[in-house]
Amino acid sequence: MNRNHSYLLSILLFCMIGTNVSAYDIKVPNADGIMVYYNYVNDGTELAVTAGNLDSSGYSSDYSGTVVIPEEVTINGLTLKVTSIENYSFFYSIELTSVFIGDNVTTIGKGAFKGCTGLTSIAIGNSVTTIGEEAFKRCHSLTSVFIPNAVTSLGDAAFYDCQSLVFVSMGNNVTMIGDFAFGECHKLASAAIPDNMKTIGEGAFYNCFNLTSANIPDSVTSIGGSAFYNCESLAYVSIGSSVTNIGDDAFFGCRIKIVELNSNEIVSNNYSDGASICNHFSHRVGTYIVGEGVNSIGDFAFSGFSDGTQDMTLDICSTVSSIGKSILDYHSCKLDLICRATVIPETDEDAFNRVNFCQSTLYVPEASLEAYRTTAPWSEFKNIVPITSSGIIAPTTTQQTTIMECYDLIGRRACLPQRGVNILKMSDGTTKKVVGK
Repeated sequence: MNRNHSYLLSILLFCMIGTNVSAYDIKVPNADGIMVYYNYVNDGTELAVTAGNLDSSGYSSDYSGTVVIPEEVTINGLTLKVTSIENYSFFYSIELTSVFIGDNVTTIGKGAFKGCTGLTSIAIGNSVTTIGEEAFKRCHSLTSVFIPNAVTSLGDAAFYDCQSLVFVSMGNNVTMIGDFAFGECHKLASAAIPDNMKTIGEGAFYNCFNLTSANIPDSVTSIGGSAFYNCESLAYVSIGSSVTNIGDDAFFGCRIKIVELNSNEIVSNNYSDGASICNHFSHRVGTYIVGEGVNSIGDFAFSGFSDGTQDMTLDICSTVSSIGKSILDYHSCKLDLICRATVIPETDEDAFNRVNFCQSTLYVPEASLEAYRTTAPWSEFKNIVPITSSGIIAPTTTQQTTIMECYDLIGRRACLPQRGVNILKMSDGTTKKVVGK
C-alpha cells in the first residue's frame, strides 16, 4: 500500500470513530412505521433482514420496541419475499421487546438476537428451518419459546443464558439440540424432547437447575457429555431404546430419584472404557428401572456405590436373560433388587460382588421363588420375597429371622460372620454372639 492510500484510509477510519455505520442495502418502514433494514440476496430476488446503523461498538442501534418482520416487501412496484435474518441483525438491541417473524423466513442467523436483554417474546414463523448458533444467547428477559415444526436443528448455544426462560416447546421435526443450546437457563422447568430427536449435544441443558424431568425418546442415539450437568431438580430420567452413547458427566450433579433404562446397548455396558452407567449419575440415583425388552445387563453396569451412603432399588424386567459380572460391585449399602424374570437369567457367579446381602432384599416371581433360593448367586440373598399378581408382597412376621448387621469385637462391620467372634443384630431386634470358623 502506497503512502497516499494509507493516508486516505487513516482519514476514513478517523471519520468512522464515534459515528454510526450503515451495513444495509435498503430500509423500508412497516405499516406501523417501524423501520426495518434489508440486504438483497439470491441475485436480488429476495430480501434478508440485516442490522441498521451500527454504533462504534458494532451494536445495532436502530431496533427497539416491537418489530414485525414482514413476509414480503414492495419496493418501486416490485414485491420481494423476506426469507432470512442475517447474522447479528439485532445484535445487542437492548431496547427491543418483542419480535414477530413472517412465515417466509427460513433461517435465523448466527447471533441474530444475541444480547437482546429486553426481549420478552418472540414469535417464530412457520417456515423457519434453522435457528443458528447463539441466535438468542443472553436474551435475559425471554420467558417462553415455541419452536415450530419446520425447524430441524437448534444451533450451539442458541438459547444459552436465557435467564428468565421457563418453558420451551420444540416442534416434532427437531432432530438435533446443539451444544449448550439451553445451557445456563436456570429457570427452565419444562423442555419436552420431540420424538424425532437424534442428538442431544454436549451441555445441552447445562446448569438448568429447575428442570424436573427428561424423557429421552427412542429416536435419540447420543447424549452428549455434561448434557444435563448439575440439573439438580431432575427427579426422573427415561432413556430410550436407541441410545448407544452417553457422554462423560452427562447427568453429573443431578439428584435423580428414578432412572428408567430402555436401551439394551446402554444396559449391556457398550462402552470402550468399561464405565458403569452409574458414573453418569453422580451415584445419587435411588431407583433404576430396566425396561421391558432389554435382554442383557453387562459387566459393572450398576457398580460404583463405594461410599455406602445411597440405598438403591434395581428393578429388572422379565425379558432379561443374561447378567454379567460385578453389576453391583462396591454396593455396600441397602439394596432392593427386583427381578421379574420367571426363568432365572444366566448370571455370572460374581454378579453381586460386595452386595450387602444381610440388609438387602430380593423380590422374584412367586412361581420361581424356590429356584432363586437354590440357585447361586441369587441364593446369597438372606431375604427373598415373592412377587404375586397383586404386586410385591412384604415379608411376614412368620418368615425366618435374618441377620441385619454384623460386627467383629472391635466394631468393624461386615456383611457375613467372619472367622472368630461376631456380634449379630437380627431382624427381630435381638443381638447374638456367634463364633465363625
